[in-house]
Amino acid sequence: MDMFANPTFANNAVANVPNNGISLRGQTLSGTVPKRSFNGNSNITYILRETMTVNDELTIPAGIVFKSDRDMRWNINGKLTINGSASENVVFTSFQDDAFGQPADLQGNGSTSISENGCYFVFSDQADDASAINYATFRYCRTDAIHCNNASPSINNCTFEHYGNTGVSLNGSSTPELTNSTFNNISYPFRTSLVSYFSTTSGNQITGTTGRAIRVRDETLSQDVTLDTRSFAGISNIPYVFYNYTVGNSSILTLEPGVVCKFQQYGYINVKKGLLVNGGDSPETAVVFTADQDDFYGGDTYNDGDATAPNDYYWQGIHFAGEAIDASCIIENAVFKHGSYRYTTNAHTYNRGAVTAQDANPTLSNSLFEHCYWGVIAKGEASPDISSCDFVNTDPTYGYGVWKDSGESEVDATNCWWNHNTGPQHASNPNGEGERVSDKVNFTPFATQLAKPALGDVSLNGEIKPYDASLVLQHAAQGNVLDAKQQGVADVSGNGTISSFDASLILQFSIGLITMFDQAGTKSAALLDVDLSAASSNVEVSSKQFTVPLTLSTSEKITALDLTFSSNAQHVKLVGTQTNGLPANVGIAKGYNPETGDIKVSMASAYDLNLNHQELVLVFELQEGFENESTLEIKEIQANEQSINGQLEITLHSTATDVYLPLAVSGFTIYSHNQLCFMELGLKEAQSNVTITFNDLSGKVTQQLRISEPNAGVHNITSSAVQSGIKPTPGIYLVTVKGDDFTITRKVIVR
Repeated sequence: MDMFANPTFANNAVANVPNNGISLRGQTLSGTVPKRSFNGNSNITYILRETMTVNDELTIPAGIVFKSDRDMRWNINGKLTINGSASENVVFTSFQDDAFGQPADLQGNGSTSISENGCYFVFSDQADDASAINYATFRYCRTDAIHCNNASPSINNCTFEHYGNTGVSLNGSSTPELTNSTFNNISYPFRTSLVSYFSTTSGNQITGTTGRAIRVRDETLSQDVTLDTRSFAGISNIPYVFYNYTVGNSSILTLEPGVVCKFQQYGYINVKKGLLVNGGDSPETAVVFTADQDDFYGGDTYNDGDATAPNDYYWQGIHFAGEAIDASCIIENAVFKHGSYRYTTNAHTYNRGAVTAQDANPTLSNSLFEHCYWGVIAKGEASPDISSCDFVNTDPTYGYGVWKDSGESEVDATNCWWNHNTGPQHASNPNGEGERVSDKVNFTPFATQLAKPALGDVSLNGEIKPYDASLVLQHAAQGNVLDAKQQGVADVSGNGTISSFDASLILQFSIGLITMFDQAGTKSAALLDVDLSAASSNVEVSSKQFTVPLTLSTSEKITALDLTFSSNAQHVKLVGTQTNGLPANVGIAKGYNPETGDIKVSMASAYDLNLNHQELVLVFELQEGFENESTLEIKEIQANEQSINGQLEITLHSTATDVYLPLAVSGFTIYSHNQLCFMELGLKEAQSNVTITFNDLSGKVTQQLRISEPNAGVHNITSSAVQSGIKPTPGIYLVTVKGDDFTITRKVIVR
């Protein structure tokens, strides 16, 4: 029937029909789509098998369901309003989808096999930009559900799910609104021309296997475009995914700092005029070109963990054609991974490197070429200018960092790192152990250190290994291990600090537990708990060196721990830690600030720490200025970079009588008995004079003794704390022993 035919239905019954719905003829529509009752269905499903066209105005009210078995198209040349609601979406889906409709099982066959036969909408240049799609659900569509060709409808609170294409497609000067919509188990949320984008994209979310990326349309760019980082669905720097893209003869594509470009298998960018890559110095601001299956940059594209991994010639790189304008072909601070095309291991016109110059002379600087079969290939009379680039892990048998495969011109590739400090492998450099270079490549002078390390490569050697984690752990505890370049790649969690958690993440990456450093969401959402305790809140100090035993327990999901203590640097000094029974897979580092007295203990593992009443002993040494007592307390506890509440305060009481001795003194003890003080002074060398002075707590001198020219050895002295004839007042007296080059001060209690 026609959409707006008006028959009267009453007392009808249905049996043995293949599709229990109302089939609509294709036609040009205007008006409001009616809900119809038939055979006990108050809102019976509409069946589409022909194209629908809107030239005027069409409104579709909430709750109506359209099903199709032929991938049906709606042509929108006028105004379309879909007025679904949160409780009753308007649904466009496939015949076999039994989740919606009246009846839900349109075919009555209980089948669970569903074909992608749903509907899709094409908004033309003539479409009214006041068109609105609200609370609509698009399921099992064979193509992109909504196509915008120089059109800008508003798309709000919609759901796109269960098909192999994108939700929305933008072409030309389309700037639609896209808000509060969900993209579940489809290829990508949308595809877009680089000259189009949404006017607003708030409140959207990506779920399931949907690609966490912006799919760029396969097109030939015909105008200058600057591509910057964008946020979508909570992803602050969502990557762009390309397949086959061409920068045309009349256009320049500019990429701003931080842009991540990923490529489907065999994808490429051909440049016929200009490509300007303006990456920044830091890892997070470099422009990245890599495979869509590479989760290290731009996150896990398809939410599949490490189920897929690209090879070294996954995508076909960037190709500069002979007509490209050299001054407009500049790449600075970029990263290239997994890019090459290997047609044959010998020179061939089809071979491509991560960058291929065909009779073109692009400028490449401060860029990293990693895990590419070939880094740069220069063909014909190409003579690219390459400087301060890193070439790491090209194919060890046939690959080249730089390969001049034809032509007579030479390639300058100076001040580059070739993955070894001896330089590249070439006959003219017999000791070179790095990546290979071909003839007609000038590689001297070469760098002896990586210029563009990847995030986590703290040792700057082109690899991420447990050693990198150990460097980070030491820096977390001591704060001065890493130089500026190393610190730039150490904060893999992205929170602005370098902690034991960064070390833990590097360990996890180095052994394959994770495939990326997800700086947007590396912290655990679990409730974390740390129990730090001491056997006593009072520690009696009886010797110069003493220990403070502590006990640690951690909850699940804690892989890293940072403990910061405060102490009085004038009283005590940390000299070590003891961790008997610490699991073998846990690394530990300590740090001490002698100016402030702050103590840092950091632990990290690739797995849960699983500390269960783990003993942690702090070893201290008393300082000369130690008085009767001092305090040690916990200042901060962080687990996986999350602050944990914890309190611990320990009072250190001194009962020591020989805790600090100058070099000239072998020993000194003093004690009081029956109001007399007994002293034993050991001298390593003779002195001209030794004076012994007693002071009460007010500072008054109460007694002073002098020993003239004492020899080396032990001297026993007995004295009252006060002058002869005066009865000493019970209490604390300070005793100062002073020789030619030493002074000792002790307390003595007279009872």
